[in-house]
Amino acid sequence: MSLDIFFIKDYHFFVYTAYLFTFIGCLTLYLRAMRELKRNEKLFLKKQRKIIILGADRSNNKKQALLGKSVLKI
Repeated sequence: MSLDIFFIKDYHFFVYTAYLFTFIGCLTLYLRAMRELKRNEKLFLKKQRKIIILGADRSNNKKQALLGKSVLKI
């Protein structure tokens, strides 16, 4: 197998540098998005638990069915 395809004549430095910058940029965006998603999930679950607790306290005469972490009032 010929390895000439990997050396791309005299331009290999520029090509592989462009691949490196692109990979680093995509990786950075992915990690930031995942961190923000985790933060928003924690915030959502915290708010959801407060809703369940408040709904259970106020429902003396109302029937409630708890499905997982959500509240369904009947």
